Amino acid sequence: MNLPHPTTLKRGDQVDGWTVLKPLGAGTYGAVFLVEKGGRRFALKFAMHRASSGDPAQTAARALRELMCLLRVGPHPHVVAIHGHGHWPDPRSGWFYIVLDYVDGYTLAGWVGRTHPTAREVVRLFVKLYDALAHLHMCGVYHRDLKVTNIMVGKDGEPVILDFSTGDYTFSDELTDSPLPPGTARYRSPEATRFFRDNKQNADARYEFKEGDDVYALGVCLYDVLTSPFPEQRHQPLVASLMPPAACDVNPRVPVPLSNAAMTLIARSPEQRPPTAEAARRILEGLAQEPGDAWKMPLHRPEEAVQAEPQAASVVRLPLRRPVEDTPARTARSRRWRVSGGLLVAALVAAVWAALAQHGPPPSQATPERPVVSAAPGRPPRAEIPEAPSANPSPQPVPPPVVSPQKEPLTVKPEPAPPNPPAAVTRKKPGQPPAASKSPSSPVMKPQLELSAALLKQCATATAAVAMALGCTGAQLRPEPADCAQEALDMMFTPRRDGGLGIFQGTAPSISIDRHRRWRESDPLIIFTDGYIESYVETARGGMPEGTILKGRLWTGTGALVGRYYEAQLPDGRNVPVCMVLGGNRAGVPLAGEEGSKPGAVVFFSSAYAFVVDRYP
Repeated sequence: MNLPHPTTLKRGDQVDGWTVLKPLGAGTYGAVFLVEKGGRRFALKFAMHRASSGDPAQTAARALRELMCLLRVGPHPHVVAIHGHGHWPDPRSGWFYIVLDYVDGYTLAGWVGRTHPTAREVVRLFVKLYDALAHLHMCGVYHRDLKVTNIMVGKDGEPVILDFSTGDYTFSDELTDSPLPPGTARYRSPEATRFFRDNKQNADARYEFKEGDDVYALGVCLYDVLTSPFPEQRHQPLVASLMPPAACDVNPRVPVPLSNAAMTLIARSPEQRPPTAEAARRILEGLAQEPGDAWKMPLHRPEEAVQAEPQAASVVRLPLRRPVEDTPARTARSRRWRVSGGLLVAALVAAVWAALAQHGPPPSQATPERPVVSAAPGRPPRAEIPEAPSANPSPQPVPPPVVSPQKEPLTVKPEPAPPNPPAAVTRKKPGQPPAASKSPSSPVMKPQLELSAALLKQCATATAAVAMALGCTGAQLRPEPADCAQEALDMMFTPRRDGGLGIFQGTAPSISIDRHRRWRESDPLIIFTDGYIESYVETARGGMPEGTILKGRLWTGTGALVGRYYEAQLPDGRNVPVCMVLGGNRAGVPLAGEEGSKPGAVVFFSSAYAFVVDRYP
């Protein structure tokens, strides 16, 4: 029987007494229409596959599951209500549909961008959402796909939870044929992500979804609302073992008590989170009457045109600190450290070079003449630096690092030689904009000095400070604390209107650590080794736009991951100096390797954060 398709419906057509006004949206698995009946407006939702169509996604079954979930829940002011269902045009074999409340308003993400809510308004809204979630769980229903686009906020300011097509209820039939139920990766709980990682090859494994998973997902919604004016653009999953930066560190407008509550809701361990939606509701309700101007100002400035994003660091404790603001005394101390540190490094470099000049190059290796390479217009030509001679003339294959036998072997990608951090400390003149370059590599990124065999031998016996000054790549397990180049500080902290990036200390965009090996849900772990690294900014924050490439170096000698960045290549092509470090919930803390890590080969997730600092820790 050839039945008319739902997408052929037009204004004025009838669906079992519901008058079609206009389409609201359509996709592969569903179509939604605005309909009217008895002077009221509703949303009519079609399942775009019938039970007999061989649909592998079981669209009709999931539409029926949505109906059953909503019938079990019953009326609640913040849960979409069901008003009817049937098959069209044939009551037995037609397209299955359900009729729901029509919410005239915005998605939760759109509400943030259009209304610029205050902290108090956000708290009161999420108190209502957690109350609705508690009601769902009391009725034995799990939503399983809570996110900022599945929550509507009406023009009256009241929130409504929508889309139960991936929902579940007690004693329902199993529709899932994979370890995890349907859902969105960013909002999955850490325990669900770990389960998938451990069981992705086990076709019979099934994750038991719990109410704590819904509590966590709604907590991620709160975190994204607090930290980004565009929360719907947050797609990258939060790493299971790493805590994102505190909301008040990402967005200083977030009151600290609210930031602490949000971080509690998304703690990496379920034991650290509220056990039920009702417990989470009570935590937020206690903040609804907090006094102070911070609760009355918009969380995001209306003119903000960029979004903030985070993503991940070592679990043990919740980040509850605000970024430390500079004071005159602190600035003076920082300047004294820079001056004295610069003199010390200069003295060490001079002493080492004097010793090398006295000994000269080994007789077996003549120093090649360096060819001159053309430079950019207006710049002097530079000498090309030859590759360092190998200590072993016949190259031998390097075995891959050993990982845990339970895990699939991961490929180690050889890295190019790392650049040295900028050494010059020069202060710009008043009114002079920060320097930037459109060349492939900024002058701030000095090429690493390639050493002869004799110099490599000296590196092995040099002190850590001298080795660092020489750029001996294998001399340190991790780098010593160091001052940032002044031009990097000027570039980062100068307002955008004056030619800088306009970012503040503690800004932490989420990144793919290796831009060539970005995040995959099926295989999120990578083996990292020492050397040069280019990281990719996944989500914009402050003056650090999405798509920026951060250039720096990794150290893995302690079995943990340490990284520093010295240059940023912006999407507009400019190369600018920066001072940033790889981190998790706070800057300067090495990222502990996952199972199978060893010194020199750290197994870790592909995503983390890059923190803006005013001194390398």
